[in-house]
Amino acid sequence: MYQLKNGCNWCDLPQDLPPYSTVFWHYKQWRTAGALDPIMTALHGRVRQHAKKNRAGQPLLIDSQAVKNTCTASVESKGFCFYKATNGIKRHLAVDTLGFPFFIHCTKANVSDDQGLIEMLTNHIDIL
Repeated sequence: MYQLKNGCNWCDLPQDLPPYSTVFWHYKQWRTAGALDPIMTALHGRVRQHAKKNRAGQPLLIDSQAVKNTCTASVESKGFCFYKATNGIKRHLAVDTLGFPFFIHCTKANVSDDQGLIEMLTNHIDIL
């Protein structure tokens, strides 16, 4: 959770946590076993309940962000966003009113916001 919240590298975890290789190993095991989604769903529900927010019928806020890729990224994985003058990828996000991610979809930066939104919602139509 610390790594996800702060967006740091695994090797930059604080010293009061176990070695990053141990933390990352457990994370990979939980991810492979499919344990993270139920945990996040339960935590999300508790936070919404604590904030006195209804779990059903919540509005979603949708936006996108063009970000630069690393110079070592393959040409196939990135595009050029003329609006932001960015060579990289575009993150399409749908978050609830508390800021928790609901859907995340990544495309090349040259994909329009409309097309990215359609792809994101199409991929998650069964949840809506």
